Amino acid sequence: MRTSGGCSQFSERLVRRSAIVKELKSEAAGVIMAQVVPLPTKKGIPVVGEYQNALAAVGAKPDYSFSGLEGFISAKVLVEGLKRSGKDLTHARFIRSMEGIGDLDLGEYFVSLTRRPITNGSKYVDITVINKNGLFFN
Repeated sequence: MRTSGGCSQFSERLVRRSAIVKELKSEAAGVIMAQVVPLPTKKGIPVVGEYQNALAAVGAKPDYSFSGLEGFISAKVLVEGLKRSGKDLTHARFIRSMEGIGDLDLGEYFVSLTRRPITNGSKYVDITVINKNGLFFN
């Protein structure tokens, strides 16, 4: 495709980035991808720094990933919903609590959940590019 002047774009949900680099090798350079979380190496973004610190606190290898950060953010939202549910947790109370999360700042990453049928989550979108070394940057 590169020889014909084309440019590929991949969705974050359809293809794992590490698989792209592994499969395409040097041809992965220049691939542009939309992300739903910040670059997991950008420690200056508070939620990313918290993610990295949490991994370090348990002695995990600093192998930061988009899916790891997305899972970390999801866990924080879940915990927030549980806190808002109170000590007498019921299924209905938990659902109401989750649907009541509006403009939750997780550290320069905002989440907003509303009652059905309109449920958002985050509006965050970022663009990353794979460099010639197989690393992501933006």
